[in-house]
Amino acid sequence: MDNKIYLRWQTILAALLVLAVIIIAVLAEVLAPTEGVVIDGVQLAGRSTDQLPHPPSPEALLGTTPGQLDIFYALVHGTRDALIFGLVTTLLTALIGLIVGAVSGMSGGRINQISMRFTDGVLCFPVIAGIAFFQQLIDMTRITQTGDVQMFLSAPFTVNTPQAAEASSFITNLNPVMLALIVLCWVPYARTLNLLILQTKKLEFVTAAQASGASTWRIFLRHILPNTSAPLIVLATKDIGQMVVLQTTFSFVGFSGMSAWASPLIVSRSWIIGIGGNPWSYWWVYLPITLAIILFALGWNLLGDELNHWLNPRKN
Repeated sequence: MDNKIYLRWQTILAALLVLAVIIIAVLAEVLAPTEGVVIDGVQLAGRSTDQLPHPPSPEALLGTTPGQLDIFYALVHGTRDALIFGLVTTLLTALIGLIVGAVSGMSGGRINQISMRFTDGVLCFPVIAGIAFFQQLIDMTRITQTGDVQMFLSAPFTVNTPQAAEASSFITNLNPVMLALIVLCWVPYARTLNLLILQTKKLEFVTAAQASGASTWRIFLRHILPNTSAPLIVLATKDIGQMVVLQTTFSFVGFSGMSAWASPLIVSRSWIIGIGGNPWSYWWVYLPITLAIILFALGWNLLGDELNHWLNPRKN
């Protein structure tokens, strides 16, 4: 019997891309040291009053944007920021979905029906509206914290206690894009796990565990979750790249929660089509960051596909 394991080229490519992301993220400060002024997560490589993008040079390896943001610094440190954002957002999103899906699926009956109808309602709520809501909430908290809310209210409204001041400071430092994605994007995890639980509960080994007197949650942790986790792992892996793409997109169209990858694209949007309509005139203002985003998302999507291949018991 042939027991050799043959790695597919997709597996190797996925591993190389993800490994490259992790290495760049870990060595970000070594590859691009922070030695000057940082604006929106990107270091300046010249005078901020200079509104002409400059091509690659020894001082700025991938050139600069209008306002002299260092694109190489943005590329390297943006990789670290993207990895942290993708991992944190996906883990918290998946955790909420797993809790909702597990409680509803294991409870069954009316609790399951009510929970899934609530889940359907969350699915209908647009993410962009959630981002706008959280951004407004954070902006109002920031105004309140500084006392500028007196311009809007007839009476002053300020923070009077250390606890309230600490809570207010915490809120103003939150990322509205991350908040909206966490609050609104857990639905696929909940629905997937719920369906898998309802199907698995009918199998003989679960019935045998119930007959032996095992508790509901012991059955879930010992028998159901290990047999339903593969699709959830694949979904979470793919979501890491997708979350970063959404973050960059929403930042580019004007929402806060700025990322080091979005900042150069935002300030350079008027230079993407160069003189005479030639997109290669100022290629450095958009091409390196765009390729980084594409490769980041591609790496995690390929990894998800390969996990699906290797975790699938029906694979050839």
